Amino acid sequence: MPHTNISQDAINKAVWAACDTFRGTVDPSIYKDFILTMLFLKYISDVHRDKVAELTVEYGDEPELIAAMMESQSFKVPTGATFWDLYEARHEAGNGSRIDQALHAIEEANGTKLKGVFQDISLTPINLVMKSKRTKSFATYWKILVKRR
Repeated sequence: MPHTNISQDAINKAVWAACDTFRGTVDPSIYKDFILTMLFLKYISDVHRDKVAELTVEYGDEPELIAAMMESQSFKVPTGATFWDLYEARHEAGNGSRIDQALHAIEEANGTKLKGVFQDISLTPINLVMKSKRTKSFATYWKILVKRR
């Protein structure tokens, strides 16, 4: 996939729009962790997806070679743990739990590089706080992040 340059202003607007999604329904200390974590997850997922696409163009008929080359990337993103995997399931119940599981899988796949980074972050409480607004808020937030690609 081609690399798209995004301005600092566009990033700032995306972050503020994400904050607006949760403002009033979730404590800022909670949604701050959620937003920053999801931005990181989206970043490493996009880098991963772009690299897979690039290698597929170059070595399309050699999936084992592509998999081996992906092992040398800065961050490993296990199948099922990408932002895009989570995005596909965004309308199903359990977004917080799914995100927590994906973050744990990413932490495990990256060994000491990310060891403990996500240990104090659990997005499941957001589901509890926003019980009635959960699906709408998560769906809105996913849309904001996807729109800003």
